[in-house]
Amino acid sequence: MRQALRLLHFYNFAGINAQSTKTGIMNDPNDFYQPIPMTENIDYYLDKNGYRVMTARYHTQRGYCCGNGCRHCPYFPAHEKGNRTLREE
Repeated sequence: MRQALRLLHFYNFAGINAQSTKTGIMNDPNDFYQPIPMTENIDYYLDKNGYRVMTARYHTQRGYCCGNGCRHCPYFPAHEKGNRTLREE
């Protein structure tokens, strides 16, 4: 019982619908991770080396700072993982 409660807590934390999996085991990887659709030149653009550079709009929509030193980080202080305070413009 204790292990089942931990599994349900994990499902709730990860955003997995435990009711959709009959066995309680995640068989479909789409149950765990569903990426946000991105549009080129709105959510990201490609730099001269072909790398994807995320825009401030994308970061704001995601809702938190990843702490990876992104070029267009909209959070203050910038590049602080988990930060949710938006920089004033």
